[in-house]
Amino acid sequence: MVQPADITARRAWEAGHELAAVADPILVEALLLTSTQPGARLATPSEVASVTDLARAALDDPFAESLAGLMSEGFDVERRDRTWIVRGDFRNTMRIAARVVTEFEASSGVTAVASNGSRSTIMVRRDNALIMADSVLRQWRTYSVRFTSTPASMFTGSEGVPPAQRTTPLSPTPPHVLSIALDAGCDIEAIAAEFLRPAVHPRPKHPVTDRDW
Repeated sequence: MVQPADITARRAWEAGHELAAVADPILVEALLLTSTQPGARLATPSEVASVTDLARAALDDPFAESLAGLMSEGFDVERRDRTWIVRGDFRNTMRIAARVVTEFEASSGVTAVASNGSRSTIMVRRDNALIMADSVLRQWRTYSVRFTSTPASMFTGSEGVPPAQRTTPLSPTPPHVLSIALDAGCDIEAIAAEFLRPAVHPRPKHPVTDRDW
């Protein structure tokens, strides 16, 4: 859940990160306050330095902030051109993949893989087209990202997997999936072979449904 402090920090970042990128460290340190009261919370030189470093990185890489956010949560992030692979101890792989294709959106397309070791989700976004496959549900699902929504907002609910416009078997890879992935610069068959292999855990006693995510 977004906290009021998060909103304040976001607004401050949007308003001032370009200025922070050109801050003079000597002048900044001279302006820092020193408290004489126990328990006071003031910015330290190392905290200010981390903000200015991130601001400078953001000027060169528009994804630096999102990358830093994922890594601060303890996730391991690997970049393969326009494909981002996130590994971590998270339960909902679909939600993480949707977050990545939202935050790392590029006009040329973006692919996300989210894996927690036992389950993986692949999402590819190109313009308003979104395709998704999962190592448990084992289908290709095609969505259209509406103007008023994002992949992240589509996959944040608790009502199960959002209804797809189209569902197709995982293999052979459907032509429309190959086309969207190709436009997004993704070798989808290689990624699917790597991450969508059947899980090794015991077969559930009940059929897998859209609720099992």
